[in-house]
Amino acid sequence: AFERLKVLSLCGVETKIALHFMNMPSLVKLQFLVCSGLSTIDESIGKLKNLTHLSTFSCRLLQKLPDSIWRLSSLEVLNISGCFNVSSLPERLGDLGSLKKLDLRHTCIKKLPDSICRLSSIEKLRLQLCLELFSIPEGLGDMESLKKINLSMTCIEVIPDSIGQLTDLVELSLCNLESLDNLPDSICQLNSLKSLNLRGCLSLCSLPERLGDMEKLEELILDDTRIEIIPDSVGQLKSLRLLSLQGCKLLKALPISIRQLSSIQQLKLSGTSLKSFENDLPHLAAVNIIEFTGSSLELLGLCDQIHKALEILHLNDAIIEELPDCVGRMENLKELRLECEILKKLPNRIEGYLENLTKLEVRSMHLKALPDSFGSLKHIWRLTLKCPNLEILPVSTGELKSLAFFEVNSHRLKYLPNSIGLLKHIYQLEL
Repeated sequence: AFERLKVLSLCGVETKIALHFMNMPSLVKLQFLVCSGLSTIDESIGKLKNLTHLSTFSCRLLQKLPDSIWRLSSLEVLNISGCFNVSSLPERLGDLGSLKKLDLRHTCIKKLPDSICRLSSIEKLRLQLCLELFSIPEGLGDMESLKKINLSMTCIEVIPDSIGQLTDLVELSLCNLESLDNLPDSICQLNSLKSLNLRGCLSLCSLPERLGDMEKLEELILDDTRIEIIPDSVGQLKSLRLLSLQGCKLLKALPISIRQLSSIQQLKLSGTSLKSFENDLPHLAAVNIIEFTGSSLELLGLCDQIHKALEILHLNDAIIEELPDCVGRMENLKELRLECEILKKLPNRIEGYLENLTKLEVRSMHLKALPDSFGSLKHIWRLTLKCPNLEILPVSTGELKSLAFFEVNSHRLKYLPNSIGLLKHIYQLEL
């Protein structure tokens, strides 16, 4: 009856599932999605020679995969993410010669079989939130087709030297590897790598000196690490668009070579100890920075060369009572986020000031009122005011003709101006 069946998808089944696959020879895709009734998979699954996709997503009672799975010669995608009780994988998993994507997220796997390194066709390997996983096989570099690896939020302590052999690798995410204290020098051989994310590696103190050899790198994220020095070679990263150093409290300075980053568009420095471009930061030659995140007035006031190109500005935990005048010179600014607890007021004159702004978010404990000229922000379509002590909105609020999303979070707001009824394009109003 099921000889022509190609797709079988079971979702949310709570009763016990006992399937035999001998009579389903044409099956191409098999999915068990959030099936609490699935505790085992019959060994007859190994007969499904045409199967390309197998998923047991969030089947929490499943304890293991059948040993016969290695016989699935056509299998391209294997997803067992969210199967909390799976703690091991079949030893012959590496015989899945066609496998391209392996998703083991949020499982209790403690060890990967050495045979996994024989998966020569695999392109994506996802292991994030495998909280029992402390190591990966030394032969990782033999998985020559890998393009994306995510090892975030595991307990992995060492990255194998062989990783440098993965010449097709484009994306490497190692977020929140709290015991990782260094990277192998061989990582600099990843000539195709575009994104390296080390956010939350709390023990990481240094980077390889030859970091600049990764000539195609576009994103370097080092947030909340213990990095003290950025290698001079970073200036060789001609393709780098995003450099994020948020929360790097031990970072002493940036190298002079950073001025050579001609493609840089996003620079994120909030939560560092850097004081000013004059003392700690060399002036950037790049004029195409479109996003800047900082936390001090000094950082902002001395970066004149990026004012004209800047489109996104985030001031996080900035110790300012008034918005600095230089913000008004940012003629292309479209998004402004002010997380400044002691900010007391916005400029009284806004005409011709921030005229291209489309998104504004203000978080402050001390802001009590907005200037009367606030309505001149004609292009604003999203406005968020998380200001608990805000008492009044100006009458000119009704002149914000493009406003579609408006959120005000204040327990002291006395009333809304009648002009708010003029907001013809309002889609969402939260008070």
